[in-house]
Amino acid sequence: MVKRQQRGQEGIYTNALKGTCAQKFLPNQLQKLYILHSVLKHKLPSTPDMTEEITYADLKFQEPYPLENITEPEYTEKEACPNLSSKWRVAALTSITLCLLLLVGLAALAVLFFQATKDKEREAEEVKQMKEVLQTNFSKLQEIRKSLCLEGEKEKKNNGVSCPLCPAHWQWRGGNSCYYVSTNQVTWGESQKSCSMWNSTLVLVKDKAKEEFLKNQFPKLNYWIGLSYKEQRNGWFWEDNVTFINLHPQKYYPCAYFASWYIDYSKCETKCNWICEKAVFQLNLTDSHHKED
Repeated sequence: MVKRQQRGQEGIYTNALKGTCAQKFLPNQLQKLYILHSVLKHKLPSTPDMTEEITYADLKFQEPYPLENITEPEYTEKEACPNLSSKWRVAALTSITLCLLLLVGLAALAVLFFQATKDKEREAEEVKQMKEVLQTNFSKLQEIRKSLCLEGEKEKKNNGVSCPLCPAHWQWRGGNSCYYVSTNQVTWGESQKSCSMWNSTLVLVKDKAKEEFLKNQFPKLNYWIGLSYKEQRNGWFWEDNVTFINLHPQKYYPCAYFASWYIDYSKCETKCNWICEKAVFQLNLTDSHHKED
């Protein structure tokens, strides 16, 4: 009987303490008593006398608070701090990117500037070399001109410079003609052909001045001249087709030659010396070129 009462009271205690709210709000003293009771029950030996003496114990519990009056604690969420680290990270990455782009741009500009400088230096060097080559060639041309100019450079009235030139192996004896004096004797036809190949004619003695000139320059020579009789035209004609009227009409031979101081005629098959004549080449230089020289 006593055991059943004890078990009933224990059940009451257990049920009273099982509730979450009851356990939560019981006074500390009651909890301590319950713990002490549980410990003593297991530690102390149970004797018949003790079981008989302890019939029941009344425990007065403080009235539990009604659940309706219990308010759940308010949990206020703390305001989340703004994520400043992510913003700083984005700003840092942006700054680094801009710096890298700036460095790349500066490097590209430096390369372009260096390349442009190199190109300019190379062009300047090429121009300098070309100028030196031109100066050297000009100096050589100056020497050639001086050696070719038969009477040296002459100042003209228009402040220009005139330099008469003749082909190699030709002679210039003043005036406007160059002369080639043969060292061999050929027929009139052969001499005419040779002069024609050199873009010249047999010497033309069409005036007294030219006749006197040839007498003084080439004395004691009989040479073919550019005068012949044209049967089709019934007269004497110079190689430039100008009529010559001072020579007697052809009676015996159709080819003329110059004999030291007069014009005579002979058979065309006769072999004589011969003189070719062509216009002198005048190298005319302007005043600006003369000043540069």
